[in-house]
Amino acid sequence: VSPQLQGRGVGESLWYRVIQDYPAVVWRSHVNNRYATWYHRHADIMKRSGEWILFGRGVDFARLEALEDELVSAPAMQ
Repeated sequence: VSPQLQGRGVGESLWYRVIQDYPAVVWRSHVNNRYATWYHRHADIMKRSGEWILFGRGVDFARLEALEDELVSAPAMQ
């Protein structure tokens, strides 16, 4: 979400649209990401893996762990 739209609920609206279409979602966040608390509130599960925090919603912990290598090795977005 662009800085101009932050704090206006755009990210929250987008999130609810995504989980409506995709009830099972996994993602990662760098441990220094200032939005990690938002991710914690919206995840069912999480796991720390080195410099990453892995999150899941609609998946169990075993599935998140099975995807850990793929999540950790994915290129970072710019």
